[in-house]
Amino acid sequence: MVLNSTEASGFGTVVYYTVSVITAVVTFIGNTIFLVALLKTKTLQVKTNILVGNLAVVDIVSSFLVILVTVMYYTQPFIVSMQLTLIWLCILNLSPCTILAIAVDRFLAVVHSPLTYKRYPHPWKYVLAVILMWSLTLVLVIGSIVAAHLGNSAFLNAILIVTTVFIVVGAVSLSAVAFFYRKIFKTLMAVQSQVIKKHSPLSLCFTGRRNENRNLKLVISFTIRLVITYLLWLPFLIGKSVKLIRHKDLFFSGSDVSEGIICDIVPCEASITAIWLIVDGTINPWIYWTRHQKYRIAMKSALCFRSSASNVGDILSSDKL
Repeated sequence: MVLNSTEASGFGTVVYYTVSVITAVVTFIGNTIFLVALLKTKTLQVKTNILVGNLAVVDIVSSFLVILVTVMYYTQPFIVSMQLTLIWLCILNLSPCTILAIAVDRFLAVVHSPLTYKRYPHPWKYVLAVILMWSLTLVLVIGSIVAAHLGNSAFLNAILIVTTVFIVVGAVSLSAVAFFYRKIFKTLMAVQSQVIKKHSPLSLCFTGRRNENRNLKLVISFTIRLVITYLLWLPFLIGKSVKLIRHKDLFFSGSDVSEGIICDIVPCEASITAIWLIVDGTINPWIYWTRHQKYRIAMKSALCFRSSASNVGDILSSDKL
C-alpha cells in the first residue's frame, strides 16, 4: 500500500493505485448493499449473520482506508500514508478472525441438531466476539499511532510488530478454518451417506434428495470460500514472512526509519498480493449473490430492483437454504 517515492516510476504508480482504488470502490459498494440488505430484512437478522455482517463492515472499512491511503500518498508526506497503511493492516486482521468465527459457527450448526443450535450458543456471545475482535484491533491501531510520534526507532518497531501480528493471526486463523471445514465436510458427507442408505430410491426423490442437495450446496459454498481465501491470502503471508525474517535484526535495534526498509516489510507498489487482499472483500458479496437465494433476494430488494419488503420476507420465510 505504501510506495517508495524515490524509486517508483510514475506510470507504475498510477496503474497500481488506479487498480487499488477501483477494486476498493467495488468492494465498498458491494458490501454496503449486502449490509443494507441485512439491516432491512428481518428474516436475515439471525446470529450467524452477526459475524457475516461484521465481515462486510471490515471489508467496507478496509476499502475506505485503501482509497484514503491513495489520496494521502499524492497529497501528504510519506510518513502519513505509512501510518494509514499500518491501520489498514490492523483492520485486515479482523478478516481471517471473522472467517474463523463463521467456520466455528457453521461447525456447531452441522454437528448439533437444529433445536440445540437454535438455543446454543446465545446471540450475545456472537456480539461479544465481534466486540472483542474490534477492541484488540483498536489497541493495535492506537499503539501504532502513538509509536509514530515517539520517534523513528519506536515507529520502526511498531511496523515490525504489527506486520508480525498480522502474519501470525492470518496463518493461525486460516489453519484453524481449514481444520473446522474439514470436520464440516466429513460430517456432511456422513449425513449424506446415512440419508441415501435410509431411504428407498423412490422416497429419496421426495425426502432424502432435498437434504442431499442442501448438504451438497453447503459443501460447495464452503469449498469456494476456503479456496478463494487461501489463494488470495497465502502468497501475501508467505512473502511478508520471508521479508520479515530478513529484517528480524531490526527489532528494538534503535535504527532509523528507512523508506526502503519500510516498503520492503509492508505492502508496496510491487506487491500485487496487496491488491489480492482487497479482492478478497470484493468477492464476498458475489458469493452471497450467486450461492444463496435468500441473500440475492434481499440484495435485490435493497437495490430496489423488485419486491416489496413484505413479499421479500414471505419468500425468505419459505426458503430454507
